[in-house]
This record gives sequence, C-alpha cells and structure tokens, in this order.
Amino acid sequence: MNMCTIVSEKINIKQHNIMNKFSTGILLVTALFFYYFSNGQDKDNDLLLFKCDSNFFINAKESIGYDSLFKKFNRLQISGNEQIRILQVGDSHIQADLLTCEIRRNFAKTFFNLTEPPAIAFPYGILKSNNPYAVSVICNGNWTGYSVAQKSQFSSLLGLTACSHDTCLSKIMIHVRTQEDSNASFSKLLVFCNDDSSHIALNTVIPSIHRIHIFNDSIFCHEFIYNCYTDSTTLFFKVFSDTFEFKLYGIIPFNDDPGIMYHTLGINGAKASLFNNTLLPSFIKYMHYDWVILSLGTNDCYLPAFDSISVSQSFQTLLASIRQDNPNIAILLTTPMSHYRKKNIINSNVISMKNIMLDIVTKNHAAVWDFYTVSGGETGMSQWNLGHLSAPDKLHLNTHGYQLQGDLFFDAFLNTYMENISKP
Repeated sequence: MNMCTIVSEKINIKQHNIMNKFSTGILLVTALFFYYFSNGQDKDNDLLLFKCDSNFFINAKESIGYDSLFKKFNRLQISGNEQIRILQVGDSHIQADLLTCEIRRNFAKTFFNLTEPPAIAFPYGILKSNNPYAVSVICNGNWTGYSVAQKSQFSSLLGLTACSHDTCLSKIMIHVRTQEDSNASFSKLLVFCNDDSSHIALNTVIPSIHRIHIFNDSIFCHEFIYNCYTDSTTLFFKVFSDTFEFKLYGIIPFNDDPGIMYHTLGINGAKASLFNNTLLPSFIKYMHYDWVILSLGTNDCYLPAFDSISVSQSFQTLLASIRQDNPNIAILLTTPMSHYRKKNIINSNVISMKNIMLDIVTKNHAAVWDFYTVSGGETGMSQWNLGHLSAPDKLHLNTHGYQLQGDLFFDAFLNTYMENISKP
C-alpha cells in the first residue's frame, strides 16, 4: 500500500466520523501523525516527517469571514441546501488542476457529493500552455493569447486574454471531464468578453436564455441559461468588423444547485504582483465567492535576488484590494513547500516567503496554511523526491504528489473547521 492510499483512507475514515458525529452533535477527528510509502527501502527510510500537529489554518479564529464560512459548511452538511463558492488562485501548481481536483474530490466525499462543475475555463492552448485537468476549451480560427505572466494587460479581468479578429463564423468548444467528477454537468454558462452585442454575435449550440450583464465599462458577461444539464457545449461567435478585436477573458460553467462551487485560476509563472494588474477583486465580488485561496509565492521567491520588501508589498496590496471590494470574505494564503533551483540548488528564500505570509495574514485578518512546515520544512522536497512524489525538476510535484498535497490540505481544512464549529 503506498502512502497516498494510506492518507486517502485515513481521511475517508475522518470524513466518515464527521458524518456519524453530526447526528449526535459530537465532533471528533483523529489527527494524522505518520505516513509511510513503499519503494523497496527500509521502513526507517520510508517515514515522511510531516508536521501533522501544524496541519491547520493559522490565524483562522482571528480572521474575517471564517466563522460565517464554517457555519455555512455546517448548514450544508446538515441540510444540504447551501451553495458555497470557493476560488483558488495560483501559479503552475494550480494551473495543472491536479492538486485542486483532489481537493474537490475530498469535498465531494464529505459533503453529500454536492460539488459543482470545475471552472474557470480558458483556451490555454492559445498561450501554448498546458490545459487544466478538469476543463478543456478549444477555439478554431486565428487567435492571439496573452497572460499577465508574459505581458501586462490594461483592465485584464483575470490575467488571461484570448484575442481574435476573425469575421467568419467561429466556435469555442467547452468540455468538462466526467471521468473523475460525476457532478460535472452544468446548466448555466458565463462568458466574459469585451463585446456589447453591437460588434459581435454570440450564441450557444444548446437552446438557452441569453442575457448580457455589464461587468465594467469595457467588459461584459454573457449568461446562457439552459433548460437541461450538460457536460459540454459549443459557442458560436461572429465579429462584424475586422477592425474590432474580440477579447475572451474566461468561461464559467456552473449551476445554482446546492453544494460546493470550487473554481480555480492558475497561471504558469504567476506572482502576486501580476494579479495586482487585474480586476480579480472585482471579479470575486461579482461572483459572490465565500472563500478565496491564494496559492502564490513560489515564483515570487524563486530567483536568488529576492526582494522581500517588494514581495511583501505586492501581497499586501493584493490582499488589501480583495478585502476592500469584499470586506467579509474569508481569505487563505498557502505557503510554497521547499524546492530546488536547477534541480540541485535548494531555494533558501522559501522560509522568508513563509514568514512574509505569516506577517501579512495577521495584518489583513486572513489565514495561512503553512504547507512549508507540514510537508517537512527545508528537507521536504528531498523527502518527497525520494518517495517518488515530485517531478524531476524538484520544483513541482507529480500526480501522486499533488494528490497527497490535496489530501493534506483537506485534512487541514477539517482540523480547522471542526475546531471552529465545536467551540462554545
């Protein structure tokens, strides 16, 4: 039995205990202390030194939004009637969607399997970048793609922009993977773009009610409401003039059913400062998210010339802007784990990055998941690499590694959640 199986089984036991304890009003969970993996080595060498006593969200009790967030989870667990909206923003660790797919899977197992289809979707192939695991978007015709990690965009919605000048009829195909998520179907589709219907015709292949909402002076949201559930659809659009550039910022399949809407926004190479050039805070407000998770920091501290003051200011600006537009939202930062530069140079800046985050969350009434400590501290990546859980670059994890990280994240959520709702 490998380590990931053990972690998953223990979390399943913990989830089963929660379901049983809710019926009597008693909340109890057994913490995870030791994990083993089998790779032909002696058992003494198989121990991953996780700091499981640190596996919770630091500062959550003192943070804005967490009390109401956990009460909402409690109502969902008891009645199954709430909808909780979560957005996780990050870099390449998030773009691949392996980590977040595992988190969604754990939420589904615990909360009546009430999960919404994964999103946010974007045609990453236009950027010559990897598509997230859960949702694929394919566009025909001629497109140009931009990312804030490559080039800053004025009034960029989420840091991703796909542009087209084509005046012929074009299409955008959206497909949600159903292999890992039985609740992948959706009945609504939001399309964020720059048209006001006078420059472009936009329709979906599935019969729908079509509404247009104004996001701001230059960005519009097309809402398509279907009379059925589906896991895929196609958008048709036609630009009326070759002088008009159609800009696509993102597509969100969703529904209004009770459950957990867990959206992800990952951009390879992203730093906190890059999202300060976007309308992310306004988007969070527009979508009525209950919880925002910021999984940034790896690229901020990766280079040897680490400007801790500048990085701290970037995170401070990002959190302050989110809080300004969303004063009651729960915010969580997740620290990077230890990693290497060029496969053999340990990045000593990570501990400084962690300390910056700990300082910032206190000032901004947010919480932090100290994955750096939980995953093993400075030697964490070397241990995960020995356990065949990291990618060859020893900067990213492999599929099993991200699944384990997702299990550990959910364990931290459960620890914090139960401590909060069981308090007098």
